[in-house]
Parts: sequence; structure tokens; C-alpha cells
Amino acid sequence: MNAAVRHLPVVAFLASYACAFCAYAAPLHLFVSPNGNDTWSGTRAGKRLLSKTDGPFRTLERARDAIRELKATGAFPSDGVVVELTPGVHRRTNVFELMAEDSGTDAPIIYRAQRRGTATISGGETITTWQSVSDPTIVDRLDSKAGANVVCAEIPGTLLEEIPGFANGGCGYRGKREFPLALFQEERRLPVARWPNNTYTNMGECLGNSWERGHVGVCYSDGIFRFEDERLKRWVDEPDLWFDGLWFHAWADQKMRLKAIDLQEKTISLLDPKSHHFGYKHGRPFYAFNAISEIDRPGEWVVDRTTRRLYLWPQAKPETAPVTLASCDGLVIGTGISSIRFEGLVFEACRERALVFKNTTGVTVSGCTLRHLGSTAIEFDGGTDGTVFGCDFHDLGEGGVIARGGVYESLTPGNHVIENNHIHHFGLIVNTYRPAAAIYGVGNTIRHNLVYQAQHQALFFKGNDHLLEYNIVHDVCLNTNDAGAIYACHYDWSQRGTILRYNLIHTTGEPLPGHSATKGIYMDDQTTGTTIHGNIVSSCKGPGIVVSNRDHTVTNNLAINCNTGLMLSTRGINSFCAPNVKKARDSIQFTKLFKKLDLFKSDLWRERYPRLLAPMDEDPILAHCSHGNVFRNNASAGSGTLKVSDKANIKDTCTIENNVDLEAGPGFVERQRLDLRLRPDAPVFSAVPGFEPIPFETFGLYDDPRRASPAVKFGPNVSPMPRIVAPSARAQGRLPIPVTVPTVRTPTVIDGDLAPGEWGERTEATGVVRWGRDEREAPFTSHVWMNADAANLYVAIHSTIDPKRKATRGHRWGRDDGVEIALAPARTADLPARMTPVVLRGYADGSFESVTDSGLAEDSAALAGAGVVYAAARLGRGAWSAEWQIPLAGLGVDFSETNWPILAHITVRTPTGDHWVGWRKRVVTDTWNVDGAYALCLEAFGSVPFIPVFPTSAIRVDVQGERGAENLSMEPGTGATAPSWARKWNRLVAAFGAARADQWQECQFEFMPKADATVRLEVMGTQSLGATPLVWTYYDDFRVQGAELVNGDFETIGDGGKIPGWNCVLDERFETVGPGEAGVVRKPELAASGECMARTSHDHRVTQGIKIIKGRKVTVNFKARGVLPK
Repeated sequence: MNAAVRHLPVVAFLASYACAFCAYAAPLHLFVSPNGNDTWSGTRAGKRLLSKTDGPFRTLERARDAIRELKATGAFPSDGVVVELTPGVHRRTNVFELMAEDSGTDAPIIYRAQRRGTATISGGETITTWQSVSDPTIVDRLDSKAGANVVCAEIPGTLLEEIPGFANGGCGYRGKREFPLALFQEERRLPVARWPNNTYTNMGECLGNSWERGHVGVCYSDGIFRFEDERLKRWVDEPDLWFDGLWFHAWADQKMRLKAIDLQEKTISLLDPKSHHFGYKHGRPFYAFNAISEIDRPGEWVVDRTTRRLYLWPQAKPETAPVTLASCDGLVIGTGISSIRFEGLVFEACRERALVFKNTTGVTVSGCTLRHLGSTAIEFDGGTDGTVFGCDFHDLGEGGVIARGGVYESLTPGNHVIENNHIHHFGLIVNTYRPAAAIYGVGNTIRHNLVYQAQHQALFFKGNDHLLEYNIVHDVCLNTNDAGAIYACHYDWSQRGTILRYNLIHTTGEPLPGHSATKGIYMDDQTTGTTIHGNIVSSCKGPGIVVSNRDHTVTNNLAINCNTGLMLSTRGINSFCAPNVKKARDSIQFTKLFKKLDLFKSDLWRERYPRLLAPMDEDPILAHCSHGNVFRNNASAGSGTLKVSDKANIKDTCTIENNVDLEAGPGFVERQRLDLRLRPDAPVFSAVPGFEPIPFETFGLYDDPRRASPAVKFGPNVSPMPRIVAPSARAQGRLPIPVTVPTVRTPTVIDGDLAPGEWGERTEATGVVRWGRDEREAPFTSHVWMNADAANLYVAIHSTIDPKRKATRGHRWGRDDGVEIALAPARTADLPARMTPVVLRGYADGSFESVTDSGLAEDSAALAGAGVVYAAARLGRGAWSAEWQIPLAGLGVDFSETNWPILAHITVRTPTGDHWVGWRKRVVTDTWNVDGAYALCLEAFGSVPFIPVFPTSAIRVDVQGERGAENLSMEPGTGATAPSWARKWNRLVAAFGAARADQWQECQFEFMPKADATVRLEVMGTQSLGATPLVWTYYDDFRVQGAELVNGDFETIGDGGKIPGWNCVLDERFETVGPGEAGVVRKPELAASGECMARTSHDHRVTQGIKIIKGRKVTVNFKARGVLPK
């Protein structure tokens, strides 16, 4: 019996039921329940209690088909239909499809939760077949910590015919996208097993084919690189090992499968390397994942696609906390539909895009929650008048909402609106170019949204006449560089007319190593013709607002605590875009302009964009400069003055006036509480005549009965706004203060009693813990002592509290008197944006704990806590004391091998009066954050190799041939390179990174002469601003094979202090350097051989000419080192 015949009685009933509703001019209500039945009428929310013969439908398809049947019989109600989903989980095994025939009329069709937030449409399935791992090969592969904790289950073929891999990526990904499985337990996404657990490791030397990529350097294409780590051995024979990396740019991530591991050569080869457009570069960050051997903490899992098995260390017992597998592709797709709404529903647990609407009109998603998704939550692909309103989004594998709409040729707006949504923790699988909200086309809007917590950008637009307004964005661009919280990147002068007004961007992340920092509002490359007005940009690590091309109007903005407030950049002839600019009217921009020139000459386009065709009347080279920009009435505080690039070419075509750098804050109501309303007497109004009030009180979410949850101003753990100080002072505040930890002189008894003479001297500068979170001195201070031996760090604390009270007897952080010690060995001079220190907390009652609050893995926290000896003494009213013995081995470093400095911070918690008292004056969200703290240098192990964050001594020797030569007279060998900029100068570069300050480093490079010539060795170091280098690099013991070098150990001193064989020069002008600067210095205690050595910087070089012979390889060996800053 076919469906139409089977449902005839229901159709008749619905028709009569609908007619009854029509008589009362009310929408028809149909109900869908997980416990329903598709043979019932669907007109009742519950089953008939006695007969159980009628009630709600079981599936959305049945409700959809019932509406189709109403239309077919002419019984569709004039006020539309409401399909109510009863509370519970409505599981999907396929996508719910709606076609044009499912559209509403003047009255909409509404799919909604019976009670908001209680009906969940889920693409997940509960896995119940978990069992112990019995395969001996798997048991042997498991980490010892995982062992019997790991269970396995097979994925049935009925659930997924083919199990997807992880292949996917952000910008530059050229492969076929895969949408991987995901596991959830206790409303939490479970992490795929990875190493390192919370950070990245780095690629070694790249191998294989390479080419020059202009200003970004050498690119390797074969996806083969060295990785000299013992971890390689445990990865061999992993059934399905993958890597995720920022392989070339920090704004282009991609997941790639392993092709091969060569243990002898210590190399990793990636499968399908050409799928990453940008190629590969030495030193880039990556991590390994989906490795059975790396399951080492609760919650981690792996899939073996060949055997279709899941391996999981559950965070709770699956019998009581079921594990859900996201298996369904998507949840809803609507094609050609109109006048349909989705209200108050929860959508979760699918692998691909959750809700997709193609060429639709008047579709609204409001008051819904979208979470635990593998890709983008909602996408409008074409159509008009789509609305996403009042929804909550979190835990998204990719972006939040994408809306494409509008007609370019006629400049007809799409009128898609993304409004009043709370979007956070997105881009979790594909990290880059997956914003919370993105609009394309013409005339679409993003407004009143709250967005935070993402590795890359928050809002994105492309096209014409869009509007982005009243959004609050904070804590984004957390793991990238050259990125902006609000971002656009057009290569088309005709895409213009977008307005960005009244948005707050607060806190972008510390940039990963690269050529550019993270920005607030970033109009990249040839993005053109925007209006940027009334925005507040705060705590951006690069410019708060930067525009790079033509016809932007930037007015009435505030830039607070940014490294640069506002910046007018260039993509003209004096930029890295010069190769494109030199094409003149054959450039990318002119080509697009000529292609549609007739359209752009039409009255519509001329009236809308009167400056679009201005380049046609300009010099075809200089037309690419940043002409026609207006910067007026902007104010910066703690951000420096407006920076303008390429001034000579744009000084007559831009208006730059009344932009002020304030000496203090602009006049916020309360900076510390992020109340950024401007007071009526705010200094900015007098400092910048004509500055208009910024309506901060209207920014962000607003209460509305349609919202999924109550409106909030910021997300939890929003970064605080630091004191407003100059960028140089802020940078100085990030530098750790070096503290020498003396060697133990007398035995220390860990009993909580600070016996006289037991702890030695304490200096006032480093031994007082006194700074409150408000950057003021706390009423009660503590004193700290430290020393160390070969095995332990010893710490003593004497804490004063309210003299009327005794220390508490409990041991709960925040509630009881306690002290926190955060310790993080600094393994490199350039610290990662976020470190994961060991965090130890001791309490006045004598108990202590090692916690994972910093993101430290549980096993690492357990290792750090093992062997710790702690004792405390409550000293009556007004004081208590504590002593620690902390094993250095628990920090994961053998200090006898490498004496890394230890970044450290101490916080004393005094609940009476609610005081959090820190060792150093700073503004951080988390007490355990070691940014801008102290650097402990353990005297017991000698000198440390560097002080983190301070400038390091760069090791670099260039080989300069005859300038003007038609061809490169040398080919680089091992250790040397010839980047494109150097080739045109007939130059080789041998760079060896940063020199250690505790020992000499042996270096070697080779090159092959292609002609007989005299070349010059230029020995240099770190580049510094100003005449006096911030740091020197020292060299000694030069040895050259294949050519003759004079006085390689610098020991021979000639008449008048001259050094035979060597010239001491400043930059390339060959002016003699003054005494005490670059040159040869006598320091027997430091020299690698003899008593003398060379001292250099980038612009203070020591050089020597050597004769080379065609075909005779030249090998240069030398030693280099740095020294610690004073």
C-alpha cells in the first residue's frame, strides 16, 4: 500500500481539522514527537491515554507531507501551519529536505520547539557496544597511562557506509573536503588523541623541490621534512595517522594524512602534498593526531577506518554517560523555499553544514541553539531576506553563519540579516577563514552580535554595500598572524560601499612568528571604498584599524592599547605587490575594471560609486597606490600616532586631519569593568574637536523575547583592559624580570616554619607579593624566598592577612587562604602566545594540589605534583606561612643538560576582602598566566641560554659577490640560501637562528663558486632600531676550506688597534665604527679560542674579502654565541 493510500484517513481528518482552524483565523498546529507515530493525525501533542490510537507524528517528513497534502486538497489554512516539536531528542539519520512546494504563503510555516530549547534535532547516534581492547597489537601500542582505561567499539555499516577521514583546511586547501566523525560525552566534544596535547611542535628542515615565493621566501612543495624526535618511533605502523599544521602561513591550516616515516633519515612525508596551495616551510608549527599511541588522557579517542573501530578513553563510564557519535551529514536543507521559520529548536551533532538554504526567500531561524557541529552552522546560498536572529552558537567545527545574496550587476540587495546572535568557540576543526559570520554579494547585514574565542577572524565580508554594525567581538585571532577580527580581502576595485560602524573589537591574540601581527579591523590588499566610523578597537597586537588601498573613509574611531592605533598601508609600487603593479593596466585590478567597463559607466554605477573609474585617469602604475582615503577625527590612546605608508605618492590625494594621540585614556566610564561609555566630560571631546559620542550602551546583544537565552554584554573570561600606556611601556611590561635563584647554603626543613637563617636574604624588589588585580597595592602583602639545588626548587611564603582573623582551614582555591605557584620552563626565547605552566596550589591547612587549570595535561600535572613536599603553619591572627620543595624533574626538563630559565608567578589568595595578590604588577585574566612575570635563573646550573622575550643574538653570515653581476657567482650549499631579494644582489645568506648566551655554537655552511671572484664575508647579528644595538652577537674561530681566510680567531692585533684581514664597518657604507662598538674585543673569559672575539649586529658588521675559484667548494666553519641582557 503506498503512502498516499495509507494516509487517506489522516488527510481527510486534517482537512476537516484545518477547516475548523480557518474558521477561527488561527494557524493549524501539528506535533512531532520522538515517541510519536506517523500513522496518527499529528494534531495532538500527546497520545490518547486509553486507546493510544492518536497523537503526534514521529518524523518531520510526515509533518511536511501532511502540509503538502493540505495544499493538494485546498485546505491549507490562511494563517499558516505551526509544526511543534515536543521535548526530547529527535534523531536524524538523514537530512530533512524542504522544496519549493513546502513553502509558506503570506502566512508562514513554522517549525518550532513546543518549549524553547527543549526539542533537539540531532544527527548523533549513541554507541553502546563498548568493550575492552583485546587485540594484542593495539594493547602493545597503547600508552602505559591509558592501558585498561581504553575501550573500543565497531562502527556499524548501517550507520555509515564509508568512514570519512580528516582531510580539510582553511585558506589554500585544494583537496576534496572530508567531514570527520566526532564523539560527545556529557555535552562535551571529546578530543581526538594528539601530540603535543595542547600546543604545537615544529617542522625541521624541509626537503625536496622548492621555489621562491617573493617576499615570503622559499617554499617547498613535496611535503617532506625532518623531525628529529624520538616520537617518530611510536608513530610507525599507526593505522591512520594525521597531522594538522600551519605549514607555511599562520593563516592557512590544513589536516594532512601521513604518507611515510623514515626512521633512518628522521623524516615525515605527507600524503597529497600539492593539496596545500602555499607549500611548506622550515620551523612551521604542527601536531600529530588520530594516533592510538597518543591516547594519554580521559576523553581522547582515535578511529581506525580500516577496521571501522573507535578507541576511546572515556571521561566517564559510557553506561551512565552515553557516548554520542556524530554520523549524519547535515540536518536541514531547503531549496527554493519561502516563508518558513525555525524557532526555539536545538540543532546538534552532524558532520557537515547543519542548516543549508539555497535560493530561498523569507526564511528565518530564530531563538535556536546550534552546537556540537562539524562544519558551518547555517548557510544561505543565494536568495533574499534570510534572517538569523537571537540564536546561540558554540562548539562549531567551522564557521557560524554564511549568507550570500544580492545581484551584483543591478546592485540589488540580498537583505540577509545576521542579528543578535551569541557565537563563540567556533573554527574548532578548520581553524582559519571560518568566521562567526560572513556575508557575500550585495546589501547584507551583520549587527548586534557577540562573538568570541576563535583562532582566526570573527566577521568577514566580500562584495558591495554591506553593513556591519553594533557587534562586540573579543578574544579572537588567538592562534595566527596577519589576520583581523573584522576582515575583508578584495582584489576588485568595484567591490565597495560597505559600512563598518559602532563595533567593538577587544583583544586579538599574540601573533605566531611571521611577518605581521593581529589587527582589529583589517581591510587587506586591494579592499576598497569602505566607511569605518565610530568603532572602538582595543588591545590589538597590530594596528587597531588598517586599510591598504583606495577610497576608505575612517572617522570618529577610538584605538586603545593597540601596537599601532590606525594605519594607512599600501599595496602599490612600493610594496610587496609591486610585481602585479608593474603590469600597469594589465594588473589584476585594471583587468577586472576593463572586463565590465560598460557596466561601470552606467548611470547606476556612476551615481553609486563616483570614484570607481578614477584610476582610468591616473598614471597606470601609481593608480594602485592608496589614493582617496580620508582619516579624520580619530583618537588613539596607548596606541601611538597614525602611520601612513608611501606618503610621497598619496600626500596630495588623501585627507588626513585632526587625528589625535591622547596622553591618557579617552574618558571611559569604567575601564576595568569594560564600561566603555564615554563620560560627558571625556577628554576626547576637547582633544578632538567634532568627535561624536559613541553609543557603546547599544553595542552587542539586546534582550528580545525571541532570543534563545538572556542577552549578555561579554563572554565569560573576557580579557581585561589593561592600563592605557604607550606601546613601548606595554612591551616593556611583557619582559620577564630575571631573578637569580641562589644555591641552597643550609639544609631546608619543610615544616611550614620559616626558621631564622633558614632562607637567607630576601630583596625588597623581588621578594614581595603585593599587587592586586586593580594594579594597586593590596592591603595585605606576602614575602617570598627561593633557592635551589640540583634536584629541587625551594620556596617559602610568609603571608599577612586581616589582623583580626586567622587563616582558613579549608583547601578550595578562591574560597580559602592559599598560595599558587605557576612555573613554565622557557624552551625558546620567542615564547608561544599561550604557555601551559605547571600550577601548584598550597593552602593554610597544609594541603596542596597540582591542577590543570592552565591547560596542562592531567598526566603532566600529576608528574609535577609527584614528590612535592609542602607544609604550612597558621600563625594565629593575621598571618600564615608555607614552605615548598618542588622537584625540578616534575617540570619536564633536565636542567643539568639545558638550564632553561623558568617563567614564574606567585599569587596569594586572601578570601577576607576578596584579594588576589600577585608577585608582579600586571593585568591578566588568569592568575597562573606567566606572561610578564619573572624569569628564574637557577644558579646551581650556571648561566641560562637566554632570557625569554628579550631580543636574542641572531647568527648570520652573508657572502657578497660583485654587485651588478648578471648572474649569481655562487650556488648555495648546505646551510646557505639565496632568496630572491639576495640573488639580485649576487648574495648568499647563512642564518642559524638565535645564539645561546651560555655556550658557543658550532656553525657551518657551504657554497660552490661559479666563477673566479673575490667575495666578502659579512659577519652580522640582530637588527635593531636606533644607532645602538639592543643585543650583540659574538663570533670566534673562523675556519675556511676552499679559500684563504686571514686571522680567523681574531687573535692578531695590528698597529693602531687594526685587525689584520678584517674590516669593521657600519652597514654597507663602509664607515669605520667608533670605539666600543662592532669590531674585535678582548674577553678571555668568553672567547672560544684565545682571548679575542668579534662583536657584531646587523648594521655593525665585521667583514673580510676572500678569493674563490670556480668549481672549488668553499666550506665555512665558525663559532657564535650571545650574552644575557643586563
